[in-house]
Amino acid sequence: MRPIPNSLKVHQRGPDRLPHVRAIIRAERWGVPLLPWERLYTDDERDCPHALAVAGDGTVVRARNDAGELTVSRVSSPGADSAWGTWTGLGKAEPETGVALGARGSEVLLLYVASGGRALALRRSGDGGATWEAARTLVTASTAIEWLALGVRASDGDACAFYTQGTNVLKRLRRGEGVWDASGTNWTRGGQVSALTGVGAMHDGRDYRLVVSGRAHPSGRKRVWSAFLGDGGFPADFWSGLSVIAESDASSAREFGGPGVFRPGGLDQRACFAALDVGGEPGSRVYTSHPPASVAGNPEGWSEPEPHEATSAYGLAVATPEPGTAWGSTPDGVWRARLGRSLDVSAHIVDASWRLAPFATRARLVLDDSSGALPELAPGRTVEIAPGYRSGAGGGPEYGGAVHAVIDDVTRERGEGQARVVLECSGHWERLAAWRPSQVWQTAAGEYSRERLFWRLCASAGIRVSGQGGEDWSGSSPAFAVSPGESGLSAARRLLGTSRVAVLSSGDGLAVSQPGPEAVERSGRATTRRHAWRWATALRRRTGCGRRAARSTRTRTTSRASTGTGSACAWCAALTRARGRRRSTTRPHRSSGTGGSSTPARSWRRSTRAWSYSTRSLSRTNGWDCGNGPSAWSNWGWSTAAAQAGGPATTRSWAWGR
Repeated sequence: MRPIPNSLKVHQRGPDRLPHVRAIIRAERWGVPLLPWERLYTDDERDCPHALAVAGDGTVVRARNDAGELTVSRVSSPGADSAWGTWTGLGKAEPETGVALGARGSEVLLLYVASGGRALALRRSGDGGATWEAARTLVTASTAIEWLALGVRASDGDACAFYTQGTNVLKRLRRGEGVWDASGTNWTRGGQVSALTGVGAMHDGRDYRLVVSGRAHPSGRKRVWSAFLGDGGFPADFWSGLSVIAESDASSAREFGGPGVFRPGGLDQRACFAALDVGGEPGSRVYTSHPPASVAGNPEGWSEPEPHEATSAYGLAVATPEPGTAWGSTPDGVWRARLGRSLDVSAHIVDASWRLAPFATRARLVLDDSSGALPELAPGRTVEIAPGYRSGAGGGPEYGGAVHAVIDDVTRERGEGQARVVLECSGHWERLAAWRPSQVWQTAAGEYSRERLFWRLCASAGIRVSGQGGEDWSGSSPAFAVSPGESGLSAARRLLGTSRVAVLSSGDGLAVSQPGPEAVERSGRATTRRHAWRWATALRRRTGCGRRAARSTRTRTTSRASTGTGSACAWCAALTRARGRRRSTTRPHRSSGTGGSSTPARSWRRSTRAWSYSTRSLSRTNGWDCGNGPSAWSNWGWSTAAAQAGGPATTRSWAWGR
């Protein structure tokens, strides 16, 4: 049950109610901010290991190892017309080894591998990269050092360097109170990795977040993993397990490298990496991935990697100096992404409708754009539609449930002195239906429970799953496979088909629960008919439908529930259908008010069928025709295993307009 305020409960049962609909468009998809990358610089510079950091004053500092030449670029006023192609030499580095940058305030740290390949060296700047101190060797290793990463804690400037040594050794080297450790310390996950091809790191305010690439042991599969090193959020120096972000078979031609990690918005975690198809098409492509929203710790599931415009075998260097901006760079390109703002379009609503059904959520929003105030609407954003009443203090609006959907299509209509924007939206199930794995996705019996399989499947589509099911959901671990041509929805239905579990759209994700007896009962055909009969009868008895009153001559109505003319009651027509017989509804029914309204009024529309709730309209004069409105807030959008297996189910559809 979804709780609603007591004042809303009382108001929605009253004779004279004032409906209100809130619609907010957010620059995110299921709680994950959208990144509209804008390319600021393009050139033809040679691809090589590179890094990026942003100082406290907004200065963008880049570094690269160009065939053993260590050079840096500094842009104090970054923009499309800035001198991004100006580089300054800082000395020699070991060719084809990594570089790393980190910044806090005016301090910038640059890590690189000195000539000879066994010394980890540091250059420091105290003025945002304008000048650099002499090189300093932090550690000398017994074997070659290859790839580097650096994380800096913003609160006090403590830092940690990460570097690969040999085939599968990753070491960390901490700086505390300005003093670096004398030697590096091995990580504890070397037994799971047979080779390392890259590392990226950042500090998230609590712990160090890492993304590493390499080969798994003993399978030899090529993978990109996420991990973290505890630094206060988790115990200091605690290494998490490795979570797979992307992978390819051991025998495939695809290799991964150049990993990076960043957090746009301050909460959302993102990974980026390069994929090179050896022997295939020339060049490398950069991909990005993210876990579902609001996932703590080391996420077990990541979204299907999405391609970025950048092409580099060494990945995309990334930085998020502030929550609302993300930067990315390669030697021949610079990108900036600014997070969009939320937009409340409640005052622009002309019509709003939505339909919740097992494995389906559809919504349509029509907005008035006569003032030209809606220029930022684009597919991919999330729309939140919340119906309610002005039942709060001072006539303030209060809401029950809300529908979250993603914009699929934006249509702008102009004509007859009007300008409107029509948004066609879909929900979580449609997103899952559109997702298809890029390669075979399979697990052995006993490896993952149905619960974890469903969680990872939804995470691949960027959808968060919450809640728990029964023993057959968390305790059953079947062998499971998804072929590249199968949709995520088809795979999800196979998982759900034999489990007694309820799944419904809830905010930015899907909520899993054990269905109660009432939900199981309503999944049957006959019981659904009885439920519709009881629901409609109760509404009619509560409001005393059928009392005569003066008919309004100026009330706008779009009722399709009547079989004749006049302003007929949609609820009585619904009741007739629930009973399973026909009855004329041409007789006008009373308004709960006295007299009509001279202007078209906003109205809720709902009626009942034996097998479903579908959209119908209900006119309003100074009150509701029958005093009925949407009262079953807590029952929206449920589905059960019986429905998922093909049995009859309940569908809820609502519409609102003026």
